[in-house]
Amino acid sequence: MAAQYDDAVSIFRRWPRCAGDCNEDRTVTVDELVRAVHALLEEQQPLTCWQADYSGDGRLTVDEIVRSVREALGECAAPSP
Repeated sequence: MAAQYDDAVSIFRRWPRCAGDCNEDRTVTVDELVRAVHALLEEQQPLTCWQADYSGDGRLTVDEIVRSVREALGECAAPSP
């Protein structure tokens, strides 16, 4: 992604987000998984970890929880440069 202002160009690099990474530190922890499960069971409203809602539709599904667990198991590594 690039943004251009006057004669300057800035380039921003964004890593793909990790499902369930509530604090966006590129690591999914057990407490973040617990938050996601509580949200799935509607014990926490509004959604306290929007990153677990990978589809962005405002509600969590079991598939999204499974994706978060996979991320916690190491599939959330930053890509190689």
